[in-house]
Amino acid sequence: MVERGKNPVVPLCVFLVVKCTNDDRMLFMYPFFREERMRSASGKALKSPCALRHTDNTWKQKSFHGLIENDQLNLLDDSLMSFLFTVKPEMCNQSILVKINDVRFVGYPVSHDSSSCSVSNGPADPVNILRYNIVFAIRAEAPRKIVESFVTLAKEFALAIQHEEHRCGYLTSQVKIMLDCFETVQGHRDHDGGNCVYDAVLKKSNLAQTLKQAFVDLLRTGTVSLCVNGCIEVSWNVHQRYSRCLTKPLFRDEVPAAHDGMIIKPYHAVLLLESVKSIVGKMRPDHSTAIVRFLNASNPVKPLLTIARELDYDLEQVFRIVQHLIYWGKTIVIFPLTEANIYIVHPEADLTRSSLKKKFEQTFCKCCLGKILSSFSMPTPLSQFIARCGGNRDVAVKMVVWLLRHGLLMQLHTFIHLCYYGTTGSSASPPKIIPCCESLSRVHRHPASTDRSRSELFVQLLPYFDGEHHIEEIMFFETLSRAEVMKVICDYDDILVLSVHEDPFLERCLKQSDL
Repeated sequence: MVERGKNPVVPLCVFLVVKCTNDDRMLFMYPFFREERMRSASGKALKSPCALRHTDNTWKQKSFHGLIENDQLNLLDDSLMSFLFTVKPEMCNQSILVKINDVRFVGYPVSHDSSSCSVSNGPADPVNILRYNIVFAIRAEAPRKIVESFVTLAKEFALAIQHEEHRCGYLTSQVKIMLDCFETVQGHRDHDGGNCVYDAVLKKSNLAQTLKQAFVDLLRTGTVSLCVNGCIEVSWNVHQRYSRCLTKPLFRDEVPAAHDGMIIKPYHAVLLLESVKSIVGKMRPDHSTAIVRFLNASNPVKPLLTIARELDYDLEQVFRIVQHLIYWGKTIVIFPLTEANIYIVHPEADLTRSSLKKKFEQTFCKCCLGKILSSFSMPTPLSQFIARCGGNRDVAVKMVVWLLRHGLLMQLHTFIHLCYYGTTGSSASPPKIIPCCESLSRVHRHPASTDRSRSELFVQLLPYFDGEHHIEEIMFFETLSRAEVMKVICDYDDILVLSVHEDPFLERCLKQSDL
């Protein structure tokens, strides 16, 4: 679940604006606010930021009048909003960007063929639809790529609605429903001042429900995958997350540059963010059965290589499936859960969300989330947490999986650096990393190298001792046990320096999944 906060990539609101022959109407918006929310705390109506401010001293004017208050959008007057977004015909069929202080409105107006159909706003007053516009409101500081993504999403919705209008008069029927709601609510406004017309529109209009679902999905996952009128699919990922697949150890000089990319390796596992049933239910009817088989076989304790062997899939095919699931925000990549894994509370975890506390208590029989998290206030091995849970391994693993899924835990890995004190420097001088050729000669002179097998194993692992590879990666690619790697570290502990921190590639993926 994406928390809004001041995240510049989540939407603030979505609008549907229609231009008719005799009126401009904002027919729907979500989220909508009751009339009392449209006023300031002092009880005065909000003024348009476009209005002139009269003052005797221009230096005392407020330098900024924002539309966002408490992370929510304070709307302008409906008539002004509809005027802004029902553009001239020559501006149709192209994106529009309107920035008002701290909010950017992104839309894609489409010209409507008024001869195709009309809606009736009363028995003697036919109103033809001339133009319509789907508009998203986002923060003005949103990155350029996010703005472009919302432009594309608005275009996808607008063209899908246009297709359905030509096919079966979808927009005409929906506008008629919305106008009827406006008339009905207007007639009862004197009796129920708190009633909101958009409440009624949402209950009766399929298009309004579709736009609401799109907004909710964007807020939750940053992705949209739904059908307009149950026919035209609109699928989009606002964050445009990509991943990169590699099948061999990565050395610093060989890491390809990738913006917002991550590296998937055979020893990684996947952690689904939704149930298999939920993911499959959102897939297209012609979806690949290979993805469904992978979802059913996935397990946070199974490496991808193991899953590939079980399913008789090529490893590259498994990587492509994982990429696809990451792209659509259905999974994150983790290191397979073992009792040697070390976890700690994520430094960026939002621990103030009461909804997480309630959800955790419902999932684990009223266990206290705060008490469980306190177990990970310091780096804690999974084996130690299992012991604190009374040896109930299944429950402990499920708790860790839940905490990882919600971004509350972070795994720590041990990285190894080869360092050597210079012979001419003082003992107080910091260690320095030495070239490989020089390190080889010094290794052969090391006391532990008298045993040839230990010396050969150390030389074999030497390329990994650059601080870029953790112990689990060394174990996988060199087919060694943890005890064998730790034995090498102990034998050469005077020239090896250990650092414990998160895997930067996995943390990059997890942060993107929280956007």
